[in-house]
Amino acid sequence: MNPEAILPASLLYGILLLALTAYAILGGADFGAGIWEFNTSFRSHRRDRQLLREVIGPVWEANHVWLIFVLVILWSAMPRVFQHLCVVMWLPLLLGLAGIVCRGAAFIFRAYSPVENSVTRASTVLFGLASTAAPFFLGTVVGGILTREATNPRLSQTAWLNPLAIYSGFFAVAVCLYLCSVFLFREAGLRHERFLMEIWRSRAMLSGVWTGLLAMAGLAFISSEQPEMARRLIWGDSPLVLLSWAGGMFSMVALYFRWPLAAVLASVLAVAAVLWGAGLAVSPATMIPEIPLDQLVAPPSVLWAMLVAIAGGMLLLLPSLAWLFWLFKSSSALDHEHLAHSSHP
Repeated sequence: MNPEAILPASLLYGILLLALTAYAILGGADFGAGIWEFNTSFRSHRRDRQLLREVIGPVWEANHVWLIFVLVILWSAMPRVFQHLCVVMWLPLLLGLAGIVCRGAAFIFRAYSPVENSVTRASTVLFGLASTAAPFFLGTVVGGILTREATNPRLSQTAWLNPLAIYSGFFAVAVCLYLCSVFLFREAGLRHERFLMEIWRSRAMLSGVWTGLLAMAGLAFISSEQPEMARRLIWGDSPLVLLSWAGGMFSMVALYFRWPLAAVLASVLAVAAVLWGAGLAVSPATMIPEIPLDQLVAPPSVLWAMLVAIAGGMLLLLPSLAWLFWLFKSSSALDHEHLAHSSHP
């Protein structure tokens, strides 16, 4: 590889992983809210459903900016990789995108309907199904990248149907459920809703155990099917999977002792570490080994121009997103306080 391209390509790959991490955590919690609402809609308390619907605001749709950001980096900095993934993984990518679009449409139809009717009920069902489908199919893409089988263009119709890719889809759904329940545990605490805190604490612990069992099963499967990949994941230069395990265990301890902020931080660490562990275990060169790395990345001048553009864009994007979240958070808090006062004259 051209020595001049090593540094900018490495920096852009790190930025890509950062954007994926932001999407997995923020977008994952958003998807999880839709999954939880659908699963609990027939047996949950009214205040429970109200908390979910208040927390899921239009602001969360802004999280998809990180997915767009990842795609832009891929097709600009690594065009051959982007082309390859669009050929091999076109179907799960299309289904994941359809889930995101249907989810947003269902949310709008339900949220702004003045009365509850068949349309709002159908929208709630669609919202839950789409919230499940989107992370599942996006997870199969990630799992497919981890397998050499899925990087063979001759298997473009069935590459994403290999066992590791399907497992990754279910694991992504479990992670979304876990993140959302931990976040809502803290959100209920901020609103001084002890009853809801206990509900979401129980759900967080249940989904945490389930996600942990899935993670261990996945590592066992990878160890048997792809021992070299397992070695890089667990015992590589940066054993981030072990850090993820430690974060997951501490989040369960924090949930047990009712430490909301610690539980959120530990769960975020667990998800981020496993994602970075997978990202460092693979690289563009391993996705398409028959093509030299020089031909996979853009010229150094393009890579450096992208880094400058990203640095300038982040100066606008990050403060804007922070302000957007603050505005919706403040509005939600004021509405909650108004409802509390009106219900207790």
